[in-house]
Amino acid sequence: MKFYKALLVCLGAFALQVQSATLVGIVSPRNSADVLAGAQALLTHEPGHRILLRSTDQFVDLGPQQRDQLLEEADIIFAGGVFGDAAEVLNAYLSRKPVKPTDFLAVHSDRRLVQQSALEGRRLLAGADIAALMADPPASADLDVISWFEKKLEAFEPYRDWLLAKTFWADRDTDNMHGLFRHLLSLAGEQLDVPRPKLRNPLRFFVDGQWMTVGDFTLPGERKMVAIMDYESGDRPGERALLEQLCEQLEQAQLGCLWVLAKWGEASVKAVEHLQAHKGRLAAVVSVQNFVVGGGEGRESVNKALANLAIPVLKAIRLSDATESEWALSEEGLRWDSVHYRVAMPELQGVIEPLVIAAMAPARIDKITGLRLAISEPIDAQVELLGKRLVRWWQLQVKENRDKRIAIVYYNHPPG
Repeated sequence: MKFYKALLVCLGAFALQVQSATLVGIVSPRNSADVLAGAQALLTHEPGHRILLRSTDQFVDLGPQQRDQLLEEADIIFAGGVFGDAAEVLNAYLSRKPVKPTDFLAVHSDRRLVQQSALEGRRLLAGADIAALMADPPASADLDVISWFEKKLEAFEPYRDWLLAKTFWADRDTDNMHGLFRHLLSLAGEQLDVPRPKLRNPLRFFVDGQWMTVGDFTLPGERKMVAIMDYESGDRPGERALLEQLCEQLEQAQLGCLWVLAKWGEASVKAVEHLQAHKGRLAAVVSVQNFVVGGGEGRESVNKALANLAIPVLKAIRLSDATESEWALSEEGLRWDSVHYRVAMPELQGVIEPLVIAAMAPARIDKITGLRLAISEPIDAQVELLGKRLVRWWQLQVKENRDKRIAIVYYNHPPG
């Protein structure tokens, strides 16, 4: 009997030892599919832990008591892609009621949140050059991204914990999100193996069924092409569907289609420079990127390159905060706090005719993590409209002036 009692005590102690850590994550809706897939992978391999996830919209919609209860359950809190109202709410919580030595880590979010990243009360970025830490690999032809990453970890050893989380997040997919959760739980004290992030080149091209990087980029054939410039995540399932659908329509009009997937900042500058080198083959450019192409530091270079292209650059908008029906029924259309980065700032760069062409599919709630999941999907009629616009811009380039018919709206506002 004593033996069985001792065995039960040992088993109880073991159960306590493997009892879950709880990770709470606040993430942008646009990244919810990859984040959830990574969480599911982690929980499949490490079922003892808990991962509670909320999109930024979900987090804002919670009442104050619900938010506090959620955050206070955490052994570690993660914020990825958190801006706007969600950043204000989370920053207010951290300021008035700092997380207990169970910790907080933020990447690609409001700078105030990023600077609050801490483990056991120790600020992870104290004294850091945050701009240098956040720098992406250069978009060069001979770049070995793995070697680049290892050298960066070595150069910023004091900030390794934060930098590793940032790198997992930067190339979001199922494997990297799985790795991120393993890393975060290990920071919370759990004994877990943490893989190296899987890195992709920050600038990639896709044309005629072939992926190319900076070193081997070329345009096959002779026909004119439309370049669709998206973020590096443009080949994710829902977002890829938009590019495929638009390209299919262009192909029917005998226009070629080029995907340009570039991280925001330097990689986007390089992307436009490469387009400039092939400007004789381009009929138009479609930008799905928000704010300004090239970021603050690369903005002027991109402005000059776009002007040199001397072709129309149209703005396509992929909504991440509304479904198609919500957008169609909305009195304001675009959310008022998104107009500046979706419309106004691109227009200052010469990116014209903004058009919504994708929105979020109806959401569902994941039963395990609580994350509201939705993926982007094309709006068929809007994609068709954009395709027709692009074809007509191309026709203006090839028609004789005597054959062109142009309407000018002089005044179009009641009462006239």
